[in-house]
Amino acid sequence: MSRLSRWMVVDKRSLLQTVWEFESAPFPATLAAEEALRGLLSSGWYGVRVLAHALLVRAGVGVGPTIVPDPPEAPLGDDKSIEIAGSVVGSARLEALKSLWEGYPGRVAGRFGRLLWSDEARERRRQRMLYMGDRDVDMERWTPVVQYEIELGHQAMHEIANGIMPPVCGLRREARLAYEIDLLQFLLPDLRTQMGFVASRVPRPPLSRVPGSRPGVSSPDPLGDDDPYADWTRIALYEREYVWGEKSWLAEPESEWESWCGLQSTVNGEAVIDAPLGRAERSTWFAVEAPEYPQPMCRLPAGPLVGLFWLADPPLMHATVLELPVVLMHALRLRRATGTGPLRLLDEAGKERVRLRWWATGSMRKGERPSRIQGCDLVVARRVFQALRAMSPGALVTVSQTNRRSILPRKGQ
Repeated sequence: MSRLSRWMVVDKRSLLQTVWEFESAPFPATLAAEEALRGLLSSGWYGVRVLAHALLVRAGVGVGPTIVPDPPEAPLGDDKSIEIAGSVVGSARLEALKSLWEGYPGRVAGRFGRLLWSDEARERRRQRMLYMGDRDVDMERWTPVVQYEIELGHQAMHEIANGIMPPVCGLRREARLAYEIDLLQFLLPDLRTQMGFVASRVPRPPLSRVPGSRPGVSSPDPLGDDDPYADWTRIALYEREYVWGEKSWLAEPESEWESWCGLQSTVNGEAVIDAPLGRAERSTWFAVEAPEYPQPMCRLPAGPLVGLFWLADPPLMHATVLELPVVLMHALRLRRATGTGPLRLLDEAGKERVRLRWWATGSMRKGERPSRIQGCDLVVARRVFQALRAMSPGALVTVSQTNRRSILPRKGQ
């Protein structure tokens, strides 16, 4: 069972969101769960309450007046605690909702602090430490698969959201529900993107081990015949490897190796050596299709063409995602594939032209030091690469970098 499905079994919010996004008329799952959904109309979680209400209304089930619970009392967090809460749930979310309620980020930070240091959270930390030390310990209902700090952050975010009032008082029930559903886009993860990411997993392609990778500038070449996407071109890659010492494999890894490379358009032969990848707009995989294409891009901008971001929502916390900028996707007349399949871009004829792949593997073979490798790459068909080359004012080059970080302190430190 995947991490995504494991999370959905235990999280009502994600389960309701799945039904909301993928169930079609005549809504048999909603009708079968009518009694259970009515019991969630008073939930303290904003997303659970609103989704349960919306599902019943969409299925044509009569719903009487609902009571919005008051948000729990919480101290107003300072700037530092707001920054910490933003690192857990996403600072962009807090800033977006700050425009509707000035005190929202501070209240979320205060509530998160209380949840994080509650007796239940302390017990969960103790149970997790027991699990790390002894694989035979019974974890009861707590699981190390889900990072509980992020669970608590989302709980605080949803509980405090009950205090956000519509800009116009006295809205009819239908209008208020529509307003609450619009707010969900700031609180809920992009489920289609997460499911697409899960479906994008592949065996690790033929690559050198991260510690053996070399930084520098090279010419992008087509993938070899031993790759399932032979004759395509890899335009970006990010990979991380954790290495354990001989006696530390049950605790923290000893070192961390990172390797990343990305395609760049050069101007006057110069490449940005210290930036193989750019900062992603987080929009290519979120936009299903563009209603109309802008004017074709005549020249590529100098610097990295591919952006990187991390999914910070459960259950795929800190999953690395690579993407083309949305403006470049439109210029190439590509669109995201619909459905829940792998993250890929299609041309106007529906043929796959861009594909994200990710992998996770470990080495525990006798004679080798234990390690864990996680990575992803972005590959494009020959047709797309030729279009990029035609749009580039200079040569297209691949810039690579590696980095090693020691995690465990050395003796004497």
